[in-house]
Amino acid sequence: MKKIIILILIANVVSCNSIRRKFHYFMDMAYSPALDSQKFDAIGNRPGNRFPPDYTIAHKFLNAKFNRTIPGAYVLDEQDITYNINGFTITSNPDEQEIGSHMISSPLKSDEATLERGKQRFNIYCSPCHGYGGKGDGLVKAKFDNIKAIARPNKTEPVRTETWSVERIFLVTTTGINVMKSYATQVPEIDRWAIAHYVKYLQIEAMK
Repeated sequence: MKKIIILILIANVVSCNSIRRKFHYFMDMAYSPALDSQKFDAIGNRPGNRFPPDYTIAHKFLNAKFNRTIPGAYVLDEQDITYNINGFTITSNPDEQEIGSHMISSPLKSDEATLERGKQRFNIYCSPCHGYGGKGDGLVKAKFDNIKAIARPNKTEPVRTETWSVERIFLVTTTGINVMKSYATQVPEIDRWAIAHYVKYLQIEAMK
């Protein structure tokens, strides 16, 4: 019995965190570094300690499934995502998005397949705020009445989106605008193009 008690005391002393031994049997268990699931795991070379679960919307998760369709470079920082095209950096600034829209072209045609895909993706990702018809009457807007229309910086008049091209709409979904954040990490690039075509279709239909 005495031997058991002595062994327990020795084990407690040896396992004390204040003692730094020169030799460790299990390095990962002796002093394992804490890692938040949102931070980047340099050892595993992946975001956090897990991949996003299936069928969830990942936040700022850049991976090989981006399906790039144009030669643009995504830049991810702690605040937001920017898009670089031939040295020109596009942020959520409307003026930058307008300039950038003339530097790219959609890889898709506004055919039935594209519009059907765009509608499906729009209903999943966009309708909660914008509504199924794109009129800004989604469930989120109904709950938060303080969400205002898009306005240019330092100006009060709302931006008329009817004149936006498909490319401009694509960049808006890519870098965000006003209270709307970037969807580049949630929605694959090819689907953002399909959404842009569908939004343009909704605008044209609304003006008839």
